[in-house]
Amino acid sequence: MAGNANLVAGNIKKGTNIFGVTGTYEGNLSGDNIFIFNNNYTNISTSYFYAKRNSGLTIANFPFVTQITHSSAFKSCSALVEFYPNKTAVTTLTYSTAFSGINSNCKFYVPSNMLNSYKTATNWTYYSTKFVAY
Repeated sequence: MAGNANLVAGNIKKGTNIFGVTGTYEGNLSGDNIFIFNNNYTNISTSYFYAKRNSGLTIANFPFVTQITHSSAFKSCSALVEFYPNKTAVTTLTYSTAFSGINSNCKFYVPSNMLNSYKTATNWTYYSTKFVAY
């Protein structure tokens, strides 16, 4: 699977693989700027990220999340520039407002074979210009 050209191994925790790029970073990882959900989480049903909107969250990777059911899940996360939703099935987006106020340059990276499905899915259509295939 091809990765995104903007993913740099030096910016990813050592040993962590994100879309084919294995991290080499061993520095301080105490910040909230990169968030990766593991396979125990399938639903974003709270406003956790909205509550942390000023924390500098820049990259969010949710490979197993099947639903985003909170209306303000990522609201006002103005530093968010990369979002990676589920890569095997279109994540259900219950509210189109879930990403309101995010960085205007934020891109949603999805597998090329799912690009059109995401762009036309309910509530994702609002963000259709943000999708980038990998």
